[in-house]
Amino acid sequence: MLKNLLPGLLLCPMMQVSWAEQAAESPAQLRIESGTAGELALELEDRANASWLLQTSPDGREWTSLESVRVPNSTLSIRGLELPANPAKGFFRAVSVGSTPPLSLEEALALPATTYNYAKANNTPSHLARIVSRVTIDNRKATLGRVLFYDRRLSANNAVSCASCHLQENAFADPQRLSPGFEGRLTDRNTHTLLGVRTYGGRTSEVFMDGRATNLREAISSVIEHPSEMGMSLESLPAKLAAEPYYQPLWQAAFGELPVSGEGVVEALAQFVEAMPTFSTRYDAFLTGDLQALTAQEQQGRTVFGQRCNGCHIQPLVSGQSFENNGLDAVTTDPGRGAVTGLASDMGKFRPPSLRNIARTAPYMHDGRFATLREVIEFYDHGTRPHPNRSSKLEQPINLSEADKLALEAFLRSLDDTAPDDPAFSDPFRSELEIGP
Repeated sequence: MLKNLLPGLLLCPMMQVSWAEQAAESPAQLRIESGTAGELALELEDRANASWLLQTSPDGREWTSLESVRVPNSTLSIRGLELPANPAKGFFRAVSVGSTPPLSLEEALALPATTYNYAKANNTPSHLARIVSRVTIDNRKATLGRVLFYDRRLSANNAVSCASCHLQENAFADPQRLSPGFEGRLTDRNTHTLLGVRTYGGRTSEVFMDGRATNLREAISSVIEHPSEMGMSLESLPAKLAAEPYYQPLWQAAFGELPVSGEGVVEALAQFVEAMPTFSTRYDAFLTGDLQALTAQEQQGRTVFGQRCNGCHIQPLVSGQSFENNGLDAVTTDPGRGAVTGLASDMGKFRPPSLRNIARTAPYMHDGRFATLREVIEFYDHGTRPHPNRSSKLEQPINLSEADKLALEAFLRSLDDTAPDDPAFSDPFRSELEIGP
């Protein structure tokens, strides 16, 4: 790793180091991703979202300019650059060209000409209607919420966005046990999926696995302002966003002539999250009459689930409507719900999570201690500990047969829905640049 002496300069010896840094006071970084087939792939990270001039040199003395690029949302992948004749001795650098005008909507975002139909989430199938919160989704607010969800400007130093911890390919959970916040400090618990948020509408509507927020909007506000997560004041955020031209048409479409506000940011984010599908699994198709939607093994697993697991994960397998201690530890290591209520009887209790997309949301439990579904099954089969608050449903080992364990896992893997692959919920920022003829 090289430390550069000049501010505004990022330097990489071609193909010899992975990272180079700018001067210490700058957060910009340049990384070589690969160099194959005569081409070079780079990643430029710049929290100031400035303009950069890409240059190459065979000896580090005379430089040839290749391309001028702008960083729309802190990171930019650059592909298609030609390698020099002798890459082992070549150099590559990015030179900051100073202050640049803010990006327009077309420069920053790749949004469809016709807004995605987020309002389809208003239509809840009958088998979920009794438990899924009834909300009205506005396509324009959800579109704004999508941009906000992926915008790193929502953090104090432009380092992280909501999507940094809630990754679409992982069903909006985090594959890491703990998630790094805007300053790199780790969260106390594993980041769970957002896809079950609308199921917090039964007997209890609290959000987070310990229920410390009374509703989704309060939860969103608390994450943005959390000193270890995003560290951004909702009072100062509107001015920061209003300075970006691409927010002006999006905000006007969603809220008319109302000025940018923290409340509006939270509302738009909530609309986007509430629009995420929760009922497009093969399991839902089975419940609505398509008996071929599940294989024979998956149907066997559903039967096993109904006999052994349905006490806490009540079908149709959305988030639990109570808080339970599942016997992870014999003594309290995380107070969970007990920290919210102050009751000894709530120590170590957490809300049973939604099982939809469970195969894509590893690791599991509030601390991410289990890496695989099989580990979870083995734990519930015979591994729970005798905590004083352990659920009475877990006092006796289950002792499933191997066939039943395999069937149960197969059934759980049938619970994937469309959100992790739906472009309507993907990153809208232009984060890749292809250079070349």
